[in-house]
Amino acid sequence: MSLPASQHSVGVGGWVVRADGCVLLVRMTYGPAKGRLMIPGGHLDPGELLHETATREVREETGVEAEPLGILMVRQRREEPLPNLYFVFAMRALSEATTADGNEVSEVVWLSPDRLLARDDLQPIARETAQAWVESGDHHLAARPIDWQDPADYRLWLGA
Repeated sequence: MSLPASQHSVGVGGWVVRADGCVLLVRMTYGPAKGRLMIPGGHLDPGELLHETATREVREETGVEAEPLGILMVRQRREEPLPNLYFVFAMRALSEATTADGNEVSEVVWLSPDRLLARDDLQPIARETAQAWVESGDHHLAARPIDWQDPADYRLWLGA
């Protein structure tokens, strides 16, 4: 039985950047990323908007409060039982103190872009995002204000 194209699992990550340019990463304790540095993130909860997931997951895994600025990257991957969509938000750090959740994450680190790309313990999607981020600066799709829908329930992300 093939699934309709619209059925996907959805994950969201936060590419959190401090004022000094350092990026927030987590060391995972499980799955294919176990022991590697990864973008903090997780699965979309029912009824949650993408930017809400990014904010919640960053807070839960790292203790850091962060503000979503826009969508930095989207990945689509075929996998069983459902294909996966993964959205990475560019985010501004609103706090800096970190606390690993101790369950999914064993360590939280802030790394400068040059130190980040020199590491050999990055999960591939973290490396790909880091490379694209360094090469493109802060280009991302940003939230566009709208007045015809309630912003609590509807967000539109567009390029400049």
